[in-house]
Amino acid sequence: VIARLIKMWQEKTGMEDKIAADVDPMIMVVLNHTDFLSETAIQRFDPEHEFRFTLKNGGIVKGFIDKMAHKLEGFVIEDFKTQRHLFSDEDVRDSFQSLVYQLFVFKTFGFLAEVRYLLLRHAPTKREPFKHIQTTPPATPSQLEGFESYLEHMYTVINNLTWEDAISSYHSDPDFCRRVCSFYKPMSYISVKKKGTNVLVKNYMMDKP
Repeated sequence: VIARLIKMWQEKTGMEDKIAADVDPMIMVVLNHTDFLSETAIQRFDPEHEFRFTLKNGGIVKGFIDKMAHKLEGFVIEDFKTQRHLFSDEDVRDSFQSLVYQLFVFKTFGFLAEVRYLLLRHAPTKREPFKHIQTTPPATPSQLEGFESYLEHMYTVINNLTWEDAISSYHSDPDFCRRVCSFYKPMSYISVKKKGTNVLVKNYMMDKP
């Protein structure tokens, strides 16, 4: 049935074969993870659950969670990803997104949470039945407290950002670019600044002066 629906959708939209070939395993991954609707869930939440919480300094954090349930073993969050490549162990362990979700659960419900990333393009096989799942284990209360302090610092910086701050320099930290920017490439700049000020006139990449 699923294959026929995909074929009909492909014919209707003109979708390329290589894209259609990715759709079937992605759907199967989703269908194989509907256990949050089972009777074992203590509390169920609608898909795309909208969350919102307040930091100690008054900052507001809000967003959406793909799937979440309070189960017998604790809170479990699932986030669907469509990228081709698996995350590195470091990215999963230090995931900013996971910490935001975990902090929401801790501040709202008082529980720790496990976050599972479901890589939709990595359909499970008999040999690797869980290759499409990467898990961030629950953070400790002290780790979440430290993360909240970091969010408070970010909130303060962003809300006190001046125009001169915004145009004074380009960010040169490749880790920042990897986590926040869509442009992932470490580089160096030569900056020309207005005399006597910290305001940029022009920037040049080192490899393209």
